[in-house]
Amino acid sequence: MNIKHKIISLLSIALTAVLLIVSANSGIIAFADESIGEKPLDRIVTGGGLSSIFHKIGVIGDSLSSGEFEGSDENNNVTFNDMYDYSWGQVMARDTGAKVFNFSKGGLTAKSFLEDQSGYGAWEEGKRCQAYIIALGVNDLLNQKFEVGQPSDVDLADPQKQENNFAYYYGAIIKKIRKIQPDARIFLMTMPHDMYDGKWEIKNAHRKLLEGMAEYFGGYTYVIDLLEYMPMHDEAFHNNFYLGGHLNPMGYILTARAVESYIDYIIRYNPRDFDKVGFIDTESEQADVFSGSELPVYRKVLENYDNLASVDGAVNLWEPNAVSKSLMNYNGGKALMLDVAQGSGYKTAQFKLNADRSFSLVDDKAPYLVFDMDIPDLHGGYLGLYFEVNTKNAGALKANAKLEYSECFADPTKPIYIKEPNKWSVYETPDWNKGKMQYRINLKEAFGNNFKELGECWSFDLKIANFSKDAETHFVFDNFALQGETNATVLKKGSETVISAGGGKSGSIALSDSGAVNLIDNGAHDLYWYMDVDIPVSNVANIGIKLMTDGWSGDEGLIKLEGALACSKSLSELVSGGGSTVKFYNSGWEARVPKGGNWYRLDLSKAFNLNDSETVNQLNKAVSLWLAYNQWQSNSADGGNPNIDFSGKTGSIRLECIFSYCAEALYGDVNLNGSTDITDLVKLKEYIDNKNGVYVSSSADMNGDREINLSDITLLREMLLKAK
Repeated sequence: MNIKHKIISLLSIALTAVLLIVSANSGIIAFADESIGEKPLDRIVTGGGLSSIFHKIGVIGDSLSSGEFEGSDENNNVTFNDMYDYSWGQVMARDTGAKVFNFSKGGLTAKSFLEDQSGYGAWEEGKRCQAYIIALGVNDLLNQKFEVGQPSDVDLADPQKQENNFAYYYGAIIKKIRKIQPDARIFLMTMPHDMYDGKWEIKNAHRKLLEGMAEYFGGYTYVIDLLEYMPMHDEAFHNNFYLGGHLNPMGYILTARAVESYIDYIIRYNPRDFDKVGFIDTESEQADVFSGSELPVYRKVLENYDNLASVDGAVNLWEPNAVSKSLMNYNGGKALMLDVAQGSGYKTAQFKLNADRSFSLVDDKAPYLVFDMDIPDLHGGYLGLYFEVNTKNAGALKANAKLEYSECFADPTKPIYIKEPNKWSVYETPDWNKGKMQYRINLKEAFGNNFKELGECWSFDLKIANFSKDAETHFVFDNFALQGETNATVLKKGSETVISAGGGKSGSIALSDSGAVNLIDNGAHDLYWYMDVDIPVSNVANIGIKLMTDGWSGDEGLIKLEGALACSKSLSELVSGGGSTVKFYNSGWEARVPKGGNWYRLDLSKAFNLNDSETVNQLNKAVSLWLAYNQWQSNSADGGNPNIDFSGKTGSIRLECIFSYCAEALYGDVNLNGSTDITDLVKLKEYIDNKNGVYVSSSADMNGDREINLSDITLLREMLLKAK
């Protein structure tokens, strides 16, 4: 096909000649006039049109929503690469100025989306949106041959009927969105018609299902019907807009324009549905209860680039033709960007963490080297990384330890992931997280007997290789630091509803999925959890709380002493000793807790007698928390005088993220009585002679090596003698 014919074909496909007319009225919003018989894509918008009223949009979809490109490796095997920056969602972001999240992945189905705990990021903190576009069905119906189902199948209770029912899983996604964001505008996208796939009937059934879903779920649910109104994906369309079985960059741009124009059309025909989208809450969402959830941790900053005027001296490149460097504005400060070009072999970037001077990576309080790494786009297949430290006395030392990464290591609500090195100490995998994460390596584990050589270093070296043809990857680095560990032991993550019933019911949640746990190990005496109390009272609910152990099956573990339990919206506030004290009445059976979600701190040293050996033994083998939704409640501001029968009023109590915490105590205060004296020495000796039934605080670890032994006795004795 010659150039002239290609241009003619392109224009014919680009949604009619209206594309050329739109800009004439740019800046003028023409609301619907039904008398002209306008169809959804008769008017192609620029700048996103009215779809730009949304400032936060979530796209839930498969490879066609994740910007997937088909390529080939050195053996001409087909490769599939999710190139999110090219996705139609990110084109929308650039057109509208909105924040668009890709909750999408190649091969995704409605079922696999729900099976991912975070919903591929959709349920994560800070990602609740004003609008959601759901573009699922290709893998479910065309590839995995799920039954289409009907709208009423969203309420199926039989697991066998749910198993291969697309409608059930698709509806569950809408339900979940409606739960976390009741006012979100939800757009359900049909599959475009392709002359080559012979799937018209199944695509039409999919469209009818989505139309039924929009009616079933009611207000603020709409259908973007590409099957009916998107141009046929015929030979000319494939030639211009496809790369194998997926779209090419122009195809994703065209799809973005169609989606923007269709949403613009829906808004123009339903303006009253959208006049209050500015009030849709996207910040104080349920997930944001975890804001302020970082625990205190020792941290020594090595380099954050904020004070640098030039990248020179910050990093040395061994292959300047293969790697380029630059400073960029990032998260309110500066960061270092490396662009790593294609080609075989490892490229080396030497991070100079103290300009041209030496620096130390040895700090007894900070076993980890931590840094932020953001991979905005990962091109190609496998990416390999490994680390070396250039030392003054021992030369280049190669790190060999697991690489951990998390959104925030100081936040117990965030999962920690692990990449293990291969036999060459290389972290080699196609499964790198695209986006900003914290990474860390334990220096003592990574360098073993050579750890002390890290006391004088010239550079921290990163070796990078893209094992794929045409691979080029961008990296952003920031916040190199030495960091310690939090004093938290996470026992359980994830959300679990303990009670969902009328008043008078109770339930239990296991403290750990691996059996009984020691809540006072290493001197810990605080137990934390996040609890959402959704009981239909005005402000304060009356509940019962018990700690169950291997030996406490009755009321021995009832929490009832004033000062033992505190709560706050902010975990950081609680850990620092703040928060509101929970009051107990009726011998402890009425714990008056605020309605809604809060963090709770149970001080075991105030709830129980830690000088009693039997109590200590029971806390060494704790099993669960028992909770009761009391039958009798009150609608008074403080929950007092509970005389209203709530047995017929459904409420729920949900728990999330349980961990024990070793709070810092006065140095040498072994028995936790607020002072350091000879009684602490006696207690420490008693503990070392026979740990069974004896509790000592975290300050018994006098030298901070996380072990309590004879050396700690020696240090405590010396401290007491000096005090005399």
